[in-house]
Amino acid sequence: MKKHKALVISLFILLLVSLVPIYVFSQNNHLESTTEQAKVISKENNQKEQWIILEDSKRVYIETFSVWALLEVGNNYLIRYEEKKPGQYNLKEIVPENFEGQF
Repeated sequence: MKKHKALVISLFILLLVSLVPIYVFSQNNHLESTTEQAKVISKENNQKEQWIILEDSKRVYIETFSVWALLEVGNNYLIRYEEKKPGQYNLKEIVPENFEGQF
C-alpha cells in the first residue's frame, strides 16, 4: 500500500512539474515587443480590422477603431507594438513624436 501511495504522489508531482512551464510560457504569447519612432505612410481597414503601414512596410494592426481614426498619414509617432506571430504586429501604444509626457 505504501508503494502504491508513493507512486501516485510521484506521478502527481511529475504531472505538476511538467504542466507549470506550459502555463508560464502560454502567458507570454508574443514573440517580440518593439518601440520605435516611425512614420505612418498609409491607413487601411476592412469590415473586421484596421491597420497602419509604417515606412519600413510593416503592417501594424490596431484593435480600437477610434485610435486608428485619429492617426494621420505622413506624421511621425513613437509607437510600441508586439509581434504575435512572424509578420503580424499589434499596436500597444502610440503617441505623436513631439509628445512631452511619459510613454
